[in-house]
Amino acid sequence: MQRDLERENREVLSLVQALTGCVSWNMRQVTLELLPQGGTFIRFVLERDDPDDREEIDEIVADFADYAGGKGELRVEIICDPRPFRELEQPGRVVYCRKER
Repeated sequence: MQRDLERENREVLSLVQALTGCVSWNMRQVTLELLPQGGTFIRFVLERDDPDDREEIDEIVADFADYAGGKGELRVEIICDPRPFRELEQPGRVVYCRKER
């Protein structure tokens, strides 16, 4: 259990570094979840679909993979949904969450 928490904390730090300077107003939430087989699942919630944000997410994911050392499977999901967070119920650890109006 302790090793999982240490690994999760390292992955979160890597994701925070990758997100630095890349978060737009459209990015509502970013979560990270450890996969049982040793990989990582990152979910991005956007308010609306935007090609510029998708391009930025590609860069974030590439930077994250570099910072994290490229260990294990890396799955990424982009969700475009303006509903309140409580209705979305995204699993994993919240790494970024914008203030909602």
